[in-house]
Amino acid sequence: MIAQRISHILPLALLAFSTAIAQPDALPDTPPDARLINALALPNGAYIISAPPSYSTSSSTGEDVVAWSPEALLDGTTTRGWCSASDAPLPLEFVVELSEPYRIEQLRFNTECQQEYEGISAREVTVEFSQESPASGYRTVGTFLLRPQSDTAIRLPAPAGARWVRITIESNHGNPSFTELMEVEALGRPTSAAVPAIDITGRWETNWGWVDLQQEGSNVTGHYEYRNGVIPQGGMERRVVSFRWVEAEANAEGRAVLVVNAEGTRLNGIWCHGDDITRYGFWVFRRSPNSVGTGGNITEERAVEGLKQELESKGRAIIYGINFANNSADILPESEGTLRTIGRLLKGNPSLHLLIEGHTDNVGTEADNQRLSQRRAESVRAYLMARHNIPPERLTAEGRGEAEPIGDNAFELGRAANRRVELKELRNE
Repeated sequence: MIAQRISHILPLALLAFSTAIAQPDALPDTPPDARLINALALPNGAYIISAPPSYSTSSSTGEDVVAWSPEALLDGTTTRGWCSASDAPLPLEFVVELSEPYRIEQLRFNTECQQEYEGISAREVTVEFSQESPASGYRTVGTFLLRPQSDTAIRLPAPAGARWVRITIESNHGNPSFTELMEVEALGRPTSAAVPAIDITGRWETNWGWVDLQQEGSNVTGHYEYRNGVIPQGGMERRVVSFRWVEAEANAEGRAVLVVNAEGTRLNGIWCHGDDITRYGFWVFRRSPNSVGTGGNITEERAVEGLKQELESKGRAIIYGINFANNSADILPESEGTLRTIGRLLKGNPSLHLLIEGHTDNVGTEADNQRLSQRRAESVRAYLMARHNIPPERLTAEGRGEAEPIGDNAFELGRAANRRVELKELRNE
């Protein structure tokens, strides 16, 4: 989320969806609304369609965002930002596609630039929303006058619909060669809480070669071209796909969290080594014309074996694909494929005893999240006992609440990664 303090907020009366330049007024610090999603953040599934000439670029296969690249403008942090190429002519335009239609409630800009060059920070910035296409149907939200070395929060007078966002930097504070802007956010909520069923089974072309996915309910498995990688376990919650990847020949493994766009034609998100998704690279999937019928070809036996190997090597396994009703411990029917894999693992290894841990994101109070995580862990235990005949003495349930995040709660993808079940092997001492 944009830096910790917000030094200016725009008065509502000045936001009349016009091109008049609006001057922010100073207000006390205003914390971001934790219920809102930064729809412009690349880790939340946004996709840059076009960008102006830039000082640097991020590698499609890099493990981190490169400072001064277009991606650094939308990475959700002000520790790095965007800079134009030398002598790139103003105006400078970005077009960004959101993962799905949103109702935007706030805009945020950060101009706390590195002051190597006087007058380098963006001054006038125009923001437009379209619900029609990347090239047409834009409606001007406003042209905003940004002060140097400041965070600026802009609260819209009413939520505004957007699927595409056009950001145009009209001027800077006088530098003749370069323009910098550290971060832009558009905070809102998806237009529709309900999501039509999307099946991601099939072949996808990505910046790491092809990937074949297989989906059953919320359970996701697959394999991919790069280093003969496999996806032994994963899950889908709403539009968010989370999975573990393994490249045995390189002795490498990690996590990926991606968002499926509204059309089901692209997945866009992040990957990491190990379990820490706060340091990440980007992974972009596009459906292949040969998508139908390829599938992931990961058998349930292979999924069980992958889960067993993770428990043996780490003593723990992060599980995705066990979905619950909102703010509830009721397990959704789509979770059966994932739970069946766990049940088969236990039946095939009669001496195995598991601790089932429930984890949440940080939305809500710490006490409520602790109680919810405990109830969800107990629901998983009860399900395995009732539906898969696992003896109760082999299963222990424990809630961990929001205490052990593996992702950044500032992002929807990070929060999705944190809402998880973990299995830990209980060994007799």
